[in-house]
Amino acid sequence: MVPRPVCAVLLLFPVTDTYEAFKQEEEDRIKQQPQDLSPDVYFIKQTISNACGTIGLLHAMGNNQKYLEFDGRKAFPIVHGKTSEDTFLEDALGVCKTFMDRDPEEVLFTIVALSKNSM
Repeated sequence: MVPRPVCAVLLLFPVTDTYEAFKQEEEDRIKQQPQDLSPDVYFIKQTISNACGTIGLLHAMGNNQKYLEFDGRKAFPIVHGKTSEDTFLEDALGVCKTFMDRDPEEVLFTIVALSKNSM
């Protein structure tokens, strides 16, 4: 069981050809039909190899309580719609599952939930 409330979910995953193709399709689609993204969103483009965990933590700390995907390898954050404190973990895990479903033979996924200390 994961203690609630969860303030962020980090997904570490392998960069595969399938991921790269999806990333490009998604970027092209969003450039054609822009997202409604707050100017208050803190986003860092990842330029250092193997820094995804660190970049993920920085995004989590800088954007607490926003239902967005921050993949530092992408050109911009991805809006995933509305959520609430009660459903955030389930909603975020649904997004994580779409990453896994795109590469069903891949097993190198790690999910970490950042939650409030219940003590």
